[in-house]
Amino acid sequence: MTLAPQLRAVAALLTVSALAAGCATYETVSPVEPLSPPLDALDAKVRIMPDQADSLFCVIDNGVGGTPFFPALYKGLTRRGFDVKLLPPGSSIAACPITATYVATPQSYWRTFLSYADITVYRYGERAGRAVYDARRSQGGLNLSNWVEPDMKIEQLVDQLFPGRRPPPEAAQAPGQAPAAQPDTVAAPA
Repeated sequence: MTLAPQLRAVAALLTVSALAAGCATYETVSPVEPLSPPLDALDAKVRIMPDQADSLFCVIDNGVGGTPFFPALYKGLTRRGFDVKLLPPGSSIAACPITATYVATPQSYWRTFLSYADITVYRYGERAGRAVYDARRSQGGLNLSNWVEPDMKIEQLVDQLFPGRRPPPEAAQAPGQAPAAQPDTVAAPA
C-alpha cells in the first residue's frame, strides 16, 4: 500500500512536466545606448545637456489594428523624460531625433494579455535598440505569460530598452490623501 502514494506523486510530476513542456516565451532586448558626452570642450558648452536633444520621442503607428497598449508605452516613455508624439503610419524613422516603430498584438482567452510586442528604436534614422516579446511560441504547453499584465510587460520592455533613464521614484502619499488621477487614454495628435 505504500507504493500507491509514490505512484500518485510520480504521475503528478509527469503531468506537470508534460504541461510545462513547450513553455517558451521569447524575449530579447538590445538596449539603446545613451549619447556619449562631447569630447570637445567648445562642443560641451554648446550642448549643455546632450539628452535634451533626445527628449522628443516619436512612435510610428503601425496602421494595422491601431496601437494596442499605446497608453502603457506612452506612460513608460514619459516617466523617463521623453516628450512622446504619435506619428501616422508610413512616417519616416528620421522624422524625430528618436523614433520607434511599435507593434503589439493582444490575445484573449479568459482575459486580454500581450501576445507579441516589437519596439524598434531609431536615433536619427539609425537603429539604436530593439525589444521583442513573443508569448505565441508556447507550442501548446502551459504558458503563464498570459497572467502578466500587458502594461507591466510594456513597462519592463521600456525599462530594459533605456537602462540609463530610470523613472523617478513614486512620491510618497500623505495619509488620507486621494491618489493622483491617471489618464486612461492618450490622445493621438491629429
